[in-house]
Amino acid sequence: MLHLLLLFVLPQGGGIPRLPSAGGDVSDLGAALIALACIIVILGFVGIVYHCCMWSRYVAYRERVKRMYVAPRYEPVFVEPSLKEYETQVLQMSIPLMTTVVAA
Repeated sequence: MLHLLLLFVLPQGGGIPRLPSAGGDVSDLGAALIALACIIVILGFVGIVYHCCMWSRYVAYRERVKRMYVAPRYEPVFVEPSLKEYETQVLQMSIPLMTTVVAA
């Protein structure tokens, strides 16, 4: 029984034994793409964790700065409203309608 199993798994020409699969052997390109996808997923997860840590540090820093510098409270100053709502200016200057050209 073991002999039949070894003949089924091992190729006739020797070499690396491969397990049979439903779709055939996994190609090297497919394995490389799967490995690349795994690397991208891992780096994406690391990036998300990094940004979460940096955000929590930023929020803590912002709260610490807010406690250090407290803006002084000033008393409000009330002024009486002006009766004039707007102010205009008028240019009162004489401008001649016709200009004369003096030829030399």
